Amino acid sequence: MVNLIDRIKENILNPIMGIMLTVALVVFLMGIYRLFIAKDNEALGSQGLKNVTWGLVGFAIIVSAYGILSFVCVTVTACS
Repeated sequence: MVNLIDRIKENILNPIMGIMLTVALVVFLMGIYRLFIAKDNEALGSQGLKNVTWGLVGFAIIVSAYGILSFVCVTVTACS
């Protein structure tokens, strides 16, 4: 059972979290880019600010989920 949980974490959950972290990074960088090019365009600037905000929220959620997953895995089982 322990080996199964460890394999699920390593082979399924960690790659999914990596992909989600990459998406959050792209959204964040897209928002930074939009903020830089939005000199007088207020609509583009506000969209860039929303992208930065949601990118940071995504980072926080993914890092928290990874921490909770690791805590539960180590506490309940003997995952590495």
